[in-house]
Amino acid sequence: MSELDSLRQIRERVNLLLQNDFIYLGSYWNGEKSGFHANEETIAAGRINVTSTCFCLFAALANLDMVSRFPLPTKGARDASMLIRVARTLLATPWKSEDLDEFNIYTTPIVVRTLYKLLEAPGHEPGMRALLSEPANKHKLTKGLEAILEETNNGAARFAPYEPSAYLTYWSFRALGSETRNHLLDSGLGDRYAQRAAELAAWAEAEVCRQIAYHAARDAASFDATQLAYALRIWAQHCSASKRPLNHRVVAKAIEVVASDQMPDGLWPKSHPIFHYKTRGNVYTFSFELLDVLLSQAMHATLFQPYVERLESSLRWAEQNRIETEKAKGWRSNHLPFSGGPEAWSTAAVLIALRKIRNVLSHRLNDEVLNQFKALRFAHPDETPLAEDKFYDCECPSPPGATLKALLQKHLIKSHLDEKLKEDRRYSAVFFGPPGTAKTTLAEAVARGLGWPYIYLQTSDFAGEGVNQVIGKARDIFGRLGLLEKAVILFDEVEEFVRDRAKEQSPQTRMITASMLSLIQQLRANEEVIFIVATNFLDKFDAAITRPGGRFDLMLLVAPPSHTEKQRMFHDRMQRNEKLKSRANELCTRFNAFVDQHYETEIQYFSFSEWNSFIKASLHHAEATGGISTEDLKRLLDRYKDGITIRGQLRKDYDASRTLVRVS
Repeated sequence: MSELDSLRQIRERVNLLLQNDFIYLGSYWNGEKSGFHANEETIAAGRINVTSTCFCLFAALANLDMVSRFPLPTKGARDASMLIRVARTLLATPWKSEDLDEFNIYTTPIVVRTLYKLLEAPGHEPGMRALLSEPANKHKLTKGLEAILEETNNGAARFAPYEPSAYLTYWSFRALGSETRNHLLDSGLGDRYAQRAAELAAWAEAEVCRQIAYHAARDAASFDATQLAYALRIWAQHCSASKRPLNHRVVAKAIEVVASDQMPDGLWPKSHPIFHYKTRGNVYTFSFELLDVLLSQAMHATLFQPYVERLESSLRWAEQNRIETEKAKGWRSNHLPFSGGPEAWSTAAVLIALRKIRNVLSHRLNDEVLNQFKALRFAHPDETPLAEDKFYDCECPSPPGATLKALLQKHLIKSHLDEKLKEDRRYSAVFFGPPGTAKTTLAEAVARGLGWPYIYLQTSDFAGEGVNQVIGKARDIFGRLGLLEKAVILFDEVEEFVRDRAKEQSPQTRMITASMLSLIQQLRANEEVIFIVATNFLDKFDAAITRPGGRFDLMLLVAPPSHTEKQRMFHDRMQRNEKLKSRANELCTRFNAFVDQHYETEIQYFSFSEWNSFIKASLHHAEATGGISTEDLKRLLDRYKDGITIRGQLRKDYDASRTLVRVS
């Protein structure tokens, strides 16, 4: 089995567990009280648990599609949003756990961080900000943050007589940092919280080095992999938020040390206790909580790729230790002292960690596939290629008033970068139009705008001797492309393999088209990549591609620059011409009037490069003679119009193709 197949199978196993995430979490949900139970006992008693509610929310927010599925009562409902309702529950409930005091250093930072997490949830910022700004809620939030400050006044968070806990410090750090970012409370408090968060991060950095030293010295009594993982996350998170450099060699070593302490069953040895309940004894972190904080975006996914086998062993534990009872479904931490059914917080921890394991697997799969296709990679989103000084826009016949640039930004760029704009996302497009309109360049510009890798494929990549070989190559290519996430793929001039079956006599050609259309449909259904077909000859495409409701969301005519953009091209070049800049107003006025007069008959058909050549000739004439008249421009137009691409039959085809533009 190839490495690619192995990675794919592991990811499919993760997906199999995650497809039931709502079933697991839903078994603890209480819609009437807008919160989550902790276990079967509290389900039977009808009690909502504060921290279990928080952890279940974190798991739900990791898959936003799940949030709307939790049932809510229809009568007496104050808020339509499940998240707002749960926030009200958390604000109205004492922040305590079992026999711990209210506003303790365990419960309080977890609840505070949860409330800010809800504030940051896509589409919920206005409602959550209004709720948290209500005087009573604002007072409680302030009181909670002040309690965290007091408990960390002498360093890292802890419950005496236990040693300082990176687990408690992590939640305190995240709670303080949340207010620093969101500025919800009174001005002046943010600086205090930011300073304390920085102090906790400094402690965490030192703790990382200390734990690595304990491990190197083989001091098993002092070393704690969980302590190292949480301290590492605090330090990495702080460096990411403050844009400070992170020592990647130390980070890599810390991950190596944590991984080396993993047991064969996929879990980690019991950590040092965080605190204890009088009723239940010592409290420990769960191995999947360790995985949650370790597999962080603050540390690049490539750091975890050497440990896929170890992540698979944790996956195997999750597969083998699911518990399903009549009332609850999910997992139970191996550290709990009494046997029993699943627990909400353990279940949430497993689901969150599984989603992050999936991210590591996807990143490694992506890397492998992108390398095979020699993809271009971009470090970050960059819309420079579509900036006004780089790109001259064209009008789109549909929808009314739209431009090509606006449609690209709306449906293929901005909506994929912002979860709030998710409804505008499209995943497949046909860029069609005459030669010379930069369709290929435009597809790469979409990839750059997203900061996603870019794969270029053409007819030769699918070519082979005989129908079976062509279809076999296509299946292999699409099979690998189907493993990708967040990539832009361009199929350039592949109309040879998607010819109109109604016009083709050859059964082999029809067979190739049918196979290719099926593969395109599967890729579109994944909704993981954006793929674009670029062609000059849309009339040769099968109707399954061109018809509304077909396999492509966007049919976009990549036309020459529009009327106003052609005028702007001249104006921009005038501004850069030192000899003529002083006469720019006069010459631009004359040039604009000339374009107005001849646009419909000839000028509209000039491509960018052809129009650019015309402008250069016009400016050269103006420089040589001291000006340019309308008659001069007409003579130049007559000379250049016979050499443009869009003329004769191609012009008729181009005009007719405007009716095919659509946004599905």
